[in-house]
Amino acid sequence: MAVISAMTEFRRTTAEQALHSTLDWLSASSFQQDYGPPVTPAPGTTTWLPSHPTFLKWIQNDESKRILWIQGSPGCGKSVMAASFANQLEEQLGATVISCRFPSCSRGEQGPTARLVATSIISHLLRHRDVLVSEDVKSILNRLTSLAGGHKSGGPGTCPLNPLWEIAVQTLALVKPEVKVFLIIDGFDGCHFNNDAPMTAVAKKLERLAAESRIGIAVFSRPRPGSSRFAIPCLQLQLTAQLLAADIEIFSASLFETLDINPELRDRVLDKIRSGANGSFLWAEMLLRHMALPCKDEELLLRLDSCPPGITQFYDMVLRDTAMASANDAMSRHDFTVKRRQLFCLICEAREPLSIAEVARALGYGSWKPEVVLALSKPLVDTTAEDGRIRFIHPSVREFLTDEARRPFMKEDDTVLLSTNQCHNDLAKSSLESLLDTEYASPKLIGQYLHQNFGVTLDNSETPCVPDPSKGVSFEYAAKHWDFHLTSIQNPTIELLELAVEFLRGFQFVFWSEWSFKDLRRSIARASTVWSKLKSWVPELPEDKQCLINLGDYFTYPYNALTKFYWESRDDDQELPWLAQMRLGRFYVDVAKTDEANRIRKEVRDGLIELLGSRNPLTLQARTDFALSLTVGGWYLDALAELREIVEIERDVLGKRSPELYRTEMAMGEVELYLNKFAESAATQKRAVIGFMGLFGVDSKPYLSAELWYCYPLIETNQLSQALDILQLIWNKRREEYGAGDLFAASVQYSIGVIQHKQGREVESIKNLQEAFHVRNQLVPLTSFWAMDFAIELLIAYRDFGHKSEAAALLKELDEKADVGRYFNRHCQVTHVRALLLWDRGKWNEAITLLQGLLISANRDQYNRPVFWITLDLALMLRKRGNKDDARQAESLFDGILVDLEAQQHLSPAQLDTESGHNGDDDGDEPSSPRLLKLAETALTLTRNQMFEEVDKLFEEEKVAWYREEDLWLWAGGPAADTASLKPPVGTLAIKP
Repeated sequence: MAVISAMTEFRRTTAEQALHSTLDWLSASSFQQDYGPPVTPAPGTTTWLPSHPTFLKWIQNDESKRILWIQGSPGCGKSVMAASFANQLEEQLGATVISCRFPSCSRGEQGPTARLVATSIISHLLRHRDVLVSEDVKSILNRLTSLAGGHKSGGPGTCPLNPLWEIAVQTLALVKPEVKVFLIIDGFDGCHFNNDAPMTAVAKKLERLAAESRIGIAVFSRPRPGSSRFAIPCLQLQLTAQLLAADIEIFSASLFETLDINPELRDRVLDKIRSGANGSFLWAEMLLRHMALPCKDEELLLRLDSCPPGITQFYDMVLRDTAMASANDAMSRHDFTVKRRQLFCLICEAREPLSIAEVARALGYGSWKPEVVLALSKPLVDTTAEDGRIRFIHPSVREFLTDEARRPFMKEDDTVLLSTNQCHNDLAKSSLESLLDTEYASPKLIGQYLHQNFGVTLDNSETPCVPDPSKGVSFEYAAKHWDFHLTSIQNPTIELLELAVEFLRGFQFVFWSEWSFKDLRRSIARASTVWSKLKSWVPELPEDKQCLINLGDYFTYPYNALTKFYWESRDDDQELPWLAQMRLGRFYVDVAKTDEANRIRKEVRDGLIELLGSRNPLTLQARTDFALSLTVGGWYLDALAELREIVEIERDVLGKRSPELYRTEMAMGEVELYLNKFAESAATQKRAVIGFMGLFGVDSKPYLSAELWYCYPLIETNQLSQALDILQLIWNKRREEYGAGDLFAASVQYSIGVIQHKQGREVESIKNLQEAFHVRNQLVPLTSFWAMDFAIELLIAYRDFGHKSEAAALLKELDEKADVGRYFNRHCQVTHVRALLLWDRGKWNEAITLLQGLLISANRDQYNRPVFWITLDLALMLRKRGNKDDARQAESLFDGILVDLEAQQHLSPAQLDTESGHNGDDDGDEPSSPRLLKLAETALTLTRNQMFEEVDKLFEEEKVAWYREEDLWLWAGGPAADTASLKPPVGTLAIKP
């Protein structure tokens, strides 16, 4: 019952995971924007809205009046008005309101396209399924999953608009008839229009959407240059100064009461706003907050009388005035402008809003007071938010500060113009200074994290608190984003590169790595992903700076240095050197450095057995690591025996709900896969999946890894749709969290491409295999089978889908760079594809000669899966060519593949030994009978087509068996490619399995 309950929970959780993963994918975007806390209308404002004639016409939802276009200048309160619209609709009509907000873009960057409208509709309705006729949204999820399969790297922003829009329409069609639905689009001027989705086309889509789905649509935007009308017939509402005057007065009077302004000036200030706001809440707020800044009484009236007419002029005036005021506050004007520029840089490109405390610390080294800059940066900067974070008061501030069009008109050094490069430089510097705090170099603190992360916590110890750094942003912000800011800089300063190198080679790097492992879901993928980003970034630096940062000993140098320190002081804790080396071994596996990983894993296993004994929990982890190393050399039976023993010990020592037990079971399932024990492998991996899900949740690296390995036996048994669904969920999670350079995600994408190849989905398969190979080959040389296997699978797809030139180019690259001959199985695969390419071009004799030469040169003990698939295709080629003796040669290819079990019953032990191939010399073996030759071809064809039950039935009926079962074993790889999926030689006809 417990197993049934667990499986029911697994299926339920998997369905929920599918929904949440889809929602995550829908929200995935490379565009970062913080909107800040929601803004609500001031009491007493927007009361005119429910009775406004245009609003009343719109909510009547007449067929010709379902779209309302609201225009207003920056700062006129459009976003507040949009929120008020939503509230009115929900309160008055009980309507379902879908909100879509386009962020304001600056620096010419490309913002979201109209896809954001479609994803907002789909996402809202999937999150509120109670308004749908049926909560069963499987058909929508299937369409989204299929769409996501080819557009993972950039989220829905890289999808064609039309299919995404169709899914939005399909989702709206599920809304219950009695439910009124309204769509509020705020900031439509921030929508990026292109050839795929021009303004006119998007407007037409909105028109059809309103008509077909009976949905009311309100579009808020700034006025479009050169256009006073929307691209389609619609209701229009202009947020004019006259319409907003009363609201601005109410808002201003309310804000005045909260600010420290001489109450005697109230009427004069409000009169000034009444005459000068011109429909801008933002201008009124700027005036009030500017008046609230400390100054002499005689200067206050001067401020009021000298207010500029426009908001950008106001920003410029504020920058100058506050710079002049700084001279009276124990800080020179120059120092103030420098510090204020740094403050603006921190706010402008921060990945998440920074707190007042960390900004003050980031700017606060020296003798000056950071609160002075914070105070004098008002009113452009808001420091009063309830969440304690610092933001610009309005998106237009960021636009103003980064507007290059201002540069020719700048006359004084107290105005500010920011560049993206400068902002990232300041944030990277502040992050690295934070990470380099001496507290984080403490071997004792790092040791506590190592013990916790390997699950061998010392008695009475708890997760240590991370102390605040003495410089820079918070440790958490720095740990999450330092690499983003660093790699966003095209030409970093030497000072910044020196900070980066100091961090990469210091004990602080180890602390960051172990903290990331513990706090970011038990995964070292963070460190390996950073490595991949740095490897892509360094070659793009100016040549004179590339040599300043060496990634050859990334991760290894600080961990080896810390290991040395622990060795020298290991009387205190003799486990720590081995823990540091165990982490290094796992990193080597993560980045495909197999030889280094195998060496270290053996050393760690032997050392811990000597130190702690073979049954200690820490030793068991090291034994599991080493058992996996055995698979690289093909010692599968030894590895499986070791892992089975470890599992039994862990159940006894650690209990049945230990993460290390599940990790060992996952390793055992991997070995079972190589041994063609597909059912056992799937069952073992399923136990690990359920176990990790219960311990760490569905977002954790252990859970996702187990899910990935669960997919491999599914693929081998042709359960492609189920495997593909799981893989796409894993892909979405990993790409969302770790980006395009994630090696783990590349393995997932590779497997997705393999399945799509089997399904005949040419475009998607080629795209995914190409992208996965690109990521892997960026980080791993082609001489490593981790990259070589990806290249071979891509080569197979190129050939099968007729990409002849691409196949030829990749084949040449493998010949020149991969040294494929070091691995006989991979040499066979490449030779097989090469021969098929020759055959496809009509060079039959060359293809046949090439494959015959390989088989002649191979000893019987070298036979493997690729050899057998070559044998099948070579037989087809010979029969197709039809020369004298070709048919006989084709039949003879299947010699020595099967044995007759009934005949073996009458052999002596010595004869049995010879028949089994134990003497290693096949010269004296009797050739197989014609019956065995025919059965061998049939059995291989069935196996190639994954018809394993039919193979078992054939063997039972005919009383035969494989000459050597290990000939058909899979092998460890990146995952390994399999030429079984190759289409047969052109023009040939394979025997029916």
